[in-house]
Amino acid sequence: MVELTEVSQSTEDMIAQQQAAAEKAAAAAAAAAAGDEDDEAGADEDDDDYEEVPALGDAQGADDDDEDDEDDEDVDEDGVLDESLFARLSALVDVIPPTARARAYTTASRVAGFTLAAARLAGTAAWVLSTASLLVFLPMGLAVEREQVEMMQMQQFQQQQNAQKGVTA
Repeated sequence: MVELTEVSQSTEDMIAQQQAAAEKAAAAAAAAAAGDEDDEAGADEDDDDYEEVPALGDAQGADDDDEDDEDDEDVDEDGVLDESLFARLSALVDVIPPTARARAYTTASRVAGFTLAAARLAGTAAWVLSTASLLVFLPMGLAVEREQVEMMQMQQFQQQQNAQKGVTA
């Protein structure tokens, strides 16, 4: 099945190349017909730039060098095909039946919905716990600190009185 896809893609590529070559030739002919001498000289130079496009009936395609150039565009220097994730996923549309795709979509939607609901619940729980702890423990902590300060002041006061009694005695 992969080979059929590659063959149809290579046929589409050949058609696109033929159309592009025909458009370039038509543009060059139109420029030549206009009588512009600069364009005629440029058209002669541009003829060298056109790539020879094989006919649709030609199964072998162009020379082996042209095929190597096309393969080099699709393959990185590491030998890995240069495909995007979107291209791979769109190719799966042909392979996976619609019922399986619909089932996968509903499963993914449900998982995403449950995950979102769990995240909201966790966020709400964290908010409730943090605000409750602030409301309960912050005043209690301040009261404990105030008592400690009072205890230290009482100790200092007693030390001062003991020091005064020791001086007077």
